[in-house]
Amino acid sequence: MDIRYYSSRSKAERDWILQSPERSGAGLGIEEGARPRAVLVCLALLTLSLVMGACGSGGAAEIEAEGVWSRPGVQGNMGAVFMMLKNEGGEADRLLSAQTDVADVVEIHETVVEGDVAKMQRVTGGIEISAGGEVELKPGGYHVMLIGLSRDLAVGDRFAVTLSFEKSDDLTVEAEVR
Repeated sequence: MDIRYYSSRSKAERDWILQSPERSGAGLGIEEGARPRAVLVCLALLTLSLVMGACGSGGAAEIEAEGVWSRPGVQGNMGAVFMMLKNEGGEADRLLSAQTDVADVVEIHETVVEGDVAKMQRVTGGIEISAGGEVELKPGGYHVMLIGLSRDLAVGDRFAVTLSFEKSDDLTVEAEVR
Protein backbone atom coordinates (compact mmCIF):
# COMPACT_ATOMS: atom_id res chain seq x y z
CA MET A 1 0.00 0.00 0.00
CA ASP A 2 1.33 3.45 -0.86
CA ILE A 3 1.91 5.39 2.38
CA ARG A 4 0.86 8.61 0.66
CA TYR A 5 -2.50 7.01 -0.11
CA TYR A 6 -2.91 5.96 3.51
CA SER A 7 -1.73 9.20 5.16
CA SER A 8 -3.92 11.43 2.97
CA ARG A 9 -7.12 9.73 4.22
CA SER A 10 -9.38 10.74 7.08
CA LYS A 11 -9.23 8.90 10.38
CA ALA A 12 -12.42 6.99 9.56
CA GLU A 13 -10.98 5.84 6.23
CA ARG A 14 -7.67 4.81 7.87
CA ASP A 15 -9.56 2.80 10.50
CA TRP A 16 -11.60 1.10 7.77
CA ILE A 17 -8.36 0.21 5.89
CA LEU A 18 -6.76 -1.23 9.05
CA GLN A 19 -9.87 -3.29 9.90
CA SER A 20 -10.01 -4.91 6.48
CA PRO A 21 -7.74 -8.01 6.32
CA GLU A 22 -6.96 -7.65 2.63
CA ARG A 23 -5.87 -4.02 3.08
CA SER A 24 -4.26 -4.14 6.53
CA GLY A 25 -1.45 -6.60 6.01
CA ALA A 26 -3.20 -9.42 7.87
CA GLY A 27 -2.34 -11.75 5.00
CA LEU A 28 1.34 -11.17 5.74
CA GLY A 29 1.27 -13.36 8.85
CA ILE A 30 1.30 -10.46 11.31
CA GLU A 31 -1.06 -10.88 14.25
CA GLU A 32 -3.78 -8.27 14.74
CA GLY A 33 -2.27 -6.73 17.89
CA ALA A 34 1.29 -7.01 16.63
CA ARG A 35 0.88 -4.80 13.55
CA PRO A 36 1.42 -1.45 15.30
CA ARG A 37 4.33 -2.92 17.28
CA ALA A 38 5.89 -4.31 14.08
CA VAL A 39 5.58 -0.92 12.41
CA LEU A 40 7.25 0.78 15.39
CA VAL A 41 10.08 -1.77 15.41
CA CYS A 42 10.64 -1.26 11.68
CA LEU A 43 10.67 2.53 12.11
CA ALA A 44 13.10 2.26 15.02
CA LEU A 45 15.46 0.04 13.00
CA LEU A 46 15.26 2.37 10.01
CA THR A 47 16.04 5.38 12.20
CA LEU A 48 18.95 3.58 13.83
CA SER A 49 20.44 2.59 10.48
CA LEU A 50 20.14 6.16 9.20
CA VAL A 51 21.82 7.55 12.31
CA MET A 52 24.63 4.98 12.13
CA GLY A 53 25.17 5.71 8.44
CA ALA A 54 25.27 9.46 9.04
CA CYS A 55 27.87 9.00 11.75
CA GLY A 56 30.22 7.19 9.37
CA SER A 57 33.52 6.60 11.07
CA GLY A 58 32.73 9.16 13.75
CA GLY A 59 35.92 10.51 15.24
CA ALA A 60 38.15 7.72 13.97
CA ALA A 61 41.46 8.47 12.35
CA GLU A 62 41.46 8.51 8.54
CA ILE A 63 45.04 8.47 7.27
CA GLU A 64 46.02 9.33 3.70
CA ALA A 65 49.51 9.38 2.17
CA GLU A 66 50.48 11.79 -0.62
CA GLY A 67 53.59 12.31 -2.72
CA VAL A 68 55.25 9.01 -1.78
CA TRP A 69 58.80 8.83 -3.20
CA SER A 70 62.24 7.32 -2.71
CA ARG A 71 65.76 8.10 -3.80
CA PRO A 72 67.70 5.75 -6.11
CA GLY A 73 69.66 3.06 -4.28
CA VAL A 74 72.02 0.15 -4.82
CA GLN A 75 71.28 -3.42 -3.78
CA GLY A 76 72.71 -4.17 -0.32
CA ASN A 77 72.80 -0.50 0.70
CA MET A 78 70.24 1.68 2.44
CA GLY A 79 67.40 3.75 1.07
CA ALA A 80 64.55 5.90 2.40
CA VAL A 81 60.92 6.63 1.59
CA PHE A 82 59.34 10.07 2.04
CA MET A 83 55.73 11.28 1.95
CA MET A 84 53.08 13.52 3.48
CA LEU A 85 50.75 11.77 5.93
CA LYS A 86 47.39 13.45 6.52
CA ASN A 87 44.83 12.56 9.17
CA GLU A 88 41.40 13.64 7.95
CA GLY A 89 39.69 12.06 10.97
CA GLY A 90 38.73 13.37 14.37
CA GLU A 91 41.15 11.22 16.36
CA ALA A 92 44.96 11.21 16.56
CA ASP A 93 46.82 8.16 15.24
CA ARG A 94 50.42 6.89 15.04
CA LEU A 95 52.51 5.46 12.24
CA LEU A 96 54.04 2.44 13.97
CA SER A 97 55.86 0.53 11.24
CA ALA A 98 56.25 -0.11 7.53
CA GLN A 99 56.94 -3.11 5.29
CA THR A 100 58.20 -3.56 1.75
CA ASP A 101 59.72 -6.35 -0.29
CA VAL A 102 62.61 -4.16 -1.55
CA ALA A 103 64.50 -4.20 1.79
CA ASP A 104 65.54 -6.75 4.39
CA VAL A 105 64.65 -4.43 7.28
CA VAL A 106 62.25 -1.46 7.35
CA GLU A 107 62.19 1.01 10.25
CA ILE A 108 60.72 4.40 11.04
CA HIS A 109 63.62 6.86 11.52
CA GLU A 110 64.28 10.50 12.20
CA THR A 111 67.32 12.64 11.58
CA VAL A 112 68.59 14.41 14.68
CA VAL A 113 71.41 16.91 15.00
CA GLU A 114 73.76 16.68 18.00
CA GLY A 115 76.29 19.46 17.97
CA ASP A 116 77.63 19.60 14.42
CA VAL A 117 76.71 16.00 13.61
CA ALA A 118 73.46 14.82 12.00
CA LYS A 119 72.54 11.19 12.57
CA MET A 120 69.60 8.94 11.90
CA GLN A 121 67.92 7.06 14.72
CA ARG A 122 65.00 4.71 15.03
CA VAL A 123 61.76 6.27 16.29
CA THR A 124 60.31 4.39 19.27
CA GLY A 125 56.57 4.62 19.82
CA GLY A 126 55.81 5.73 16.28
CA ILE A 127 55.08 9.11 14.73
CA GLU A 128 51.92 10.86 15.93
CA ILE A 129 49.58 12.34 13.36
CA SER A 130 47.16 14.62 15.20
CA ALA A 131 43.44 14.74 14.39
CA GLY A 132 43.05 16.91 11.30
CA GLY A 133 46.83 17.26 11.13
CA GLU A 134 49.65 16.21 8.89
CA VAL A 135 53.24 15.03 9.23
CA GLU A 136 55.83 15.27 6.48
CA LEU A 137 58.37 12.49 6.12
CA LYS A 138 61.22 14.26 4.33
CA PRO A 139 65.00 14.28 3.96
CA GLY A 140 66.52 15.60 7.18
CA GLY A 141 63.44 14.64 9.23
CA TYR A 142 61.19 11.65 9.69
CA HIS A 143 61.45 8.91 7.03
CA VAL A 144 60.90 5.22 6.35
CA MET A 145 64.38 3.68 6.42
CA LEU A 146 65.11 0.80 4.05
CA ILE A 147 68.03 -1.28 5.31
CA GLY A 148 69.62 -3.87 3.04
CA LEU A 149 67.98 -3.16 -0.30
CA SER A 150 67.08 -6.43 -2.03
CA ARG A 151 67.48 -4.84 -5.47
CA ASP A 152 68.65 -1.66 -7.13
CA LEU A 153 66.20 1.22 -7.09
CA ALA A 154 66.50 3.17 -10.35
CA VAL A 155 64.79 6.44 -11.27
CA GLY A 156 61.29 5.63 -12.52
CA ASP A 157 60.96 2.37 -10.57
CA ARG A 158 57.92 1.92 -8.35
CA PHE A 159 57.43 -0.33 -5.34
CA ALA A 160 54.80 -0.97 -2.69
CA VAL A 161 55.15 0.09 0.93
CA THR A 162 52.61 -0.97 3.58
CA LEU A 163 52.19 1.44 6.49
CA SER A 164 50.84 0.16 9.82
CA PHE A 165 49.09 2.48 12.25
CA GLU A 166 47.98 2.26 15.86
CA LYS A 167 44.27 2.78 15.07
CA SER A 168 43.78 2.96 11.31
CA ASP A 169 43.86 0.00 8.97
CA ASP A 170 47.10 -0.76 7.15
CA LEU A 171 47.65 1.47 4.14
CA THR A 172 49.58 0.24 1.09
CA VAL A 173 51.08 3.01 -1.03
CA GLU A 174 53.27 3.08 -4.12
CA ALA A 175 56.65 4.82 -3.89
CA GLU A 176 58.19 6.30 -7.02
CA VAL A 177 61.98 6.40 -7.27
CA ARG A 178 63.14 9.85 -8.39
